[in-house]
Amino acid sequence: NSLREVLTPILLEIPFDEAEGKHSLIGLIMLRQEYIDEHGSAFVTPKRLGAYPSVADDAKGPVRAKLEAEHKAKVADWVTFATVERELRHFILDTFDETWYMELRDAKHFYTKVKPRDLLDHLQGECLGRHAVDVLQLTDLLRKCHVEAAGINEYINMLEYGQRQSIWIDESNPITDGTLLNIATVAMLRTKQFPRANEEYEAKAEEDKNWATWKKTYKKAQGNERVQAAVSGNGAGFGGAATTDDNLPRAAPPAQQGAQQDEAVTLTDIE
Repeated sequence: NSLREVLTPILLEIPFDEAEGKHSLIGLIMLRQEYIDEHGSAFVTPKRLGAYPSVADDAKGPVRAKLEAEHKAKVADWVTFATVERELRHFILDTFDETWYMELRDAKHFYTKVKPRDLLDHLQGECLGRHAVDVLQLTDLLRKCHVEAAGINEYINMLEYGQRQSIWIDESNPITDGTLLNIATVAMLRTKQFPRANEEYEAKAEEDKNWATWKKTYKKAQGNERVQAAVSGNGAGFGGAATTDDNLPRAAPPAQQGAQQDEAVTLTDIE
């Protein structure tokens, strides 16, 4: 997973599919279904073409120019794809000891026919184990991550990152949006960090209670709290992080702050 994280931004920045602009080289390592969900179709390996396009002898100037431009773009895509795939495979192979992937070696072609994505999937299975237990352990970690979060946005990012990790661990047993919703709702009810948001969300119709609605509701609550904190000079957000500004009213003296904090329950108090 860490290797995928390192490679992802690098692949996203490499220009590719100049002719149609539909695909990205992230398809070399991204899970097939995840790529389809994000791009609308499966990653298509470009075909290797000859040096010259097939153009009719009587083709008019504009038609010929278009065909030549399309051919040039496709050739460029093939060169980029072949180069990146080769170097990506070499990088992965060099990163791990051959003990972990030796069974993928072909007697004739060695590792030249192994796709980077298949190589990563194999290594993940060998090194980490693809078991339901892994997802259960990850779910337990997500139930506690609100303690470390600095705010709602970071908390949501941590939960959704964990969800993506679950797909990498076992594509057939991912952490669903419903699970994230349950984890986040319980955490907010226990911490009482955003009581009004809790009431607002619980008052919604059952069909409107989903992960997308939850995120919108609590992001709004976090924003309102930060505005109030900027005006009052008091702490805001998870753990009561203070906002300081010379032009704002001064916060209460330390003694008073301590008394106020003793009465408040924040996300860091739970664990």
